[in-house]
Formats: sequence, structure tokens, C-alpha cells
Amino acid sequence: MDTLTILALALATPLLAAGLLGIPASRAPGLRLAPWAALPALALAIIAPATYTLELPWLLLDSRLGLDATGRLFLPCLSG
Repeated sequence: MDTLTILALALATPLLAAGLLGIPASRAPGLRLAPWAALPALALAIIAPATYTLELPWLLLDSRLGLDATGRLFLPCLSG
């Protein structure tokens, strides 16, 4: 799995779990997914290169998402 896929999963999995918890009919799958929602962020902290930057020129005036040394240190602590 490449780093871009893991970044997309790290952003989408918690949002998907929160969306499922908001709909009463899908609350049970959301409760099963919620404890595992942090795993893609943990994988990103381990697998991503030393300084990882994703540039999205089409999103909100040239957005940039990055993972630096400080973020790599705090991401496993805060996602688990």
C-alpha cells in the first residue's frame, strides 16, 4: 500500500465512523468501526517518509498536508 492510500484512509476512516454513528440504522456498524478508526493514522506515522507532503492545488486555495518530525512524534500518541 502506498503512502497516498494510507493518507486517504487516515482521513476517511474516522469520518466514516462518525457518519455511521450519526445515522440510527447504521449505528451498529459504526460502533464496530470506531475503535479501529485510528489504525490508518498509526500506519501513516510508521510507513510515511521522513518529511511527507501532499499538495492539493484544487482544494481551498492550494492546500498542503504534511507530516514532519514533530507530527510523526505526536501522531501515534494522539491517535491511539
